[in-house]
Amino acid sequence: MDKDDLWVVEHFSELVTKYAGKYVAVVNEQLVAVGDSRRDVETKAREVQPDKIPSVLRVPREEDMVCRCRIRLHASQRLPDANYPDHDPES
Repeated sequence: MDKDDLWVVEHFSELVTKYAGKYVAVVNEQLVAVGDSRRDVETKAREVQPDKIPSVLRVPREEDMVCRCRIRLHASQRLPDANYPDHDPES
């Protein structure tokens, strides 16, 4: 990981709060451009720092980071369902 990537990690929650859903560019550990498209942000960043390659990323929205996981219940808590291998349709 380079210094700009580490800067993003260190400032991640701030970026999500301020720029969720946007693209951002970081050069020399500084935020140099924000916008709606990767191309526009990279172009702006190269105008500000023409000698550097910017780190460009899309900042996730809160809902992009929500864990959508299945909760595994103990066998005694399950409702009978044909999808469970231990289900006996005759009982």
